[in-house]
Amino acid sequence: MPIVENSIVINAPVEKVFGVIDDPARVPEYFSGVVGVSDYKQTPERVGDSLKFTYSVLGIHFEVPSSVLEWDENVRMVSSLGGAFPGVVTTTFDVQGDGVKVTQRFDYSIKGGILGKALNAILVERMKEVVSFV
Repeated sequence: MPIVENSIVINAPVEKVFGVIDDPARVPEYFSGVVGVSDYKQTPERVGDSLKFTYSVLGIHFEVPSSVLEWDENVRMVSSLGGAFPGVVTTTFDVQGDGVKVTQRFDYSIKGGILGKALNAILVERMKEVVSFV
């Protein structure tokens, strides 16, 4: 199972940064390749919440269902990924002075033989991109 991990320090309060990542409608702002989000269900508890995002690679769109497995406000989120890219994404928030270090770790697998290997190469590059969205 491939693992990709990236981090960025964002000069903003942890509450603001966490709030962006906790908002399903804002996933395309920080998850490179996501072109849409639908069917999201969000509750105050967050664990069990779900959504589908549309991921675009080389003009091909993949529907990826996701659900929240763990949620600790301003500290950590863990979500499952399904569809063509099953796995888990873990996002942690580490306050550092006036900012916060956000680390995302993707543990996933990919289907599809040779095509899957090509898609994996693109995914790895995209997941290495870190966007400052705040």
